[in-house]
Amino acid sequence: MRLLEKDKVVQVEPSQTKDSDYTVRMKNSLDLGSDADDLANRNATALRMTAAPCPRGRVVGETSIEKGAYVGGRPAREYFVRIKC
Repeated sequence: MRLLEKDKVVQVEPSQTKDSDYTVRMKNSLDLGSDADDLANRNATALRMTAAPCPRGRVVGETSIEKGAYVGGRPAREYFVRIKC
């Protein structure tokens, strides 16, 4: 998972809102190794990425941004999953 952070496919950041403690940003890149377009996979990845600082974390919301399309025509998206400790 840390390799994904290095490549900026997944990033963990302190939240900018009061309703959550962390925001996990993830792209629906094929490099992720799981389907970021699948809600269950996104939530599991976000909770796994924040497990050390937030062992009892829970997903409290998410937003997404459409970023166009990849070369093959698949939609490019970036997800922002909000985690509360």
